Amino acid sequence: DKQQTIIEKTKEMEKAILEAGIDDTIFEGDWGWVELGEERVTNEIHPGSTPPRSDNAFTKNKEIPFIKSEYVQNAYIDFSKIEIHIKTNLRDKYKRNLIRKGDVLFNIIGASIGRVAVYKEKIEAIINQNICLIRTNKSKLLPEFLMYFLLSSKMQSHFEGIKFGGGQPALSATAVKHFKIPVPPLEKQKEIVEFLDVQFQVLEKIRALRENAEKTIKLILEKEVFGNE
Repeated sequence: DKQQTIIEKTKEMEKAILEAGIDDTIFEGDWGWVELGEERVTNEIHPGSTPPRSDNAFTKNKEIPFIKSEYVQNAYIDFSKIEIHIKTNLRDKYKRNLIRKGDVLFNIIGASIGRVAVYKEKIEAIINQNICLIRTNKSKLLPEFLMYFLLSSKMQSHFEGIKFGGGQPALSATAVKHFKIPVPPLEKQKEIVEFLDVQFQVLEKIRALRENAEKTIKLILEKEVFGNE
């Protein structure tokens, strides 16, 4: 019961922080705005894909992680839920969909449209068609700065206004390329990222606390069921 209380309280805290969102005014300043697809700020913008069954690409062995949109949460990727991998011998065939550390993953299809995170793992992974890869030119645009801007209240409202489709809403990669973004000097970008990191590091600790409570409940139940055998 104590652990369940922790779980419920952390859910409430997480919801409150996410609903408060990011104050849009932090991105206001006397600097230029450009379209995200401009070559000077991004090197690549395109969705991933799911290999056809005929390729027999999937394996449960720990090879190349296959990332679905449900793993992309706000400001983090739930790497622990990844169960399916792509066979290493098919790496070159799907190299266009390979992501690496520092890439921005942006959900463009389904109920999770607008969720965005920076990929922080050292190993390569492959994304499905519900995720758009955004690879920034880091000398002009920090991936973390872009992530936080896309999470701002203004942009989240914008996504709601331009998505199309009914049961399976979507944004096109072309629409993503036309997003207007601010490009302050790198030092200012770093300052904004460091400021917002504090808020989202609190979220990480809250999630870790909840995961620990969930694991504790599992251990307790296993002891109750199997402890006398």
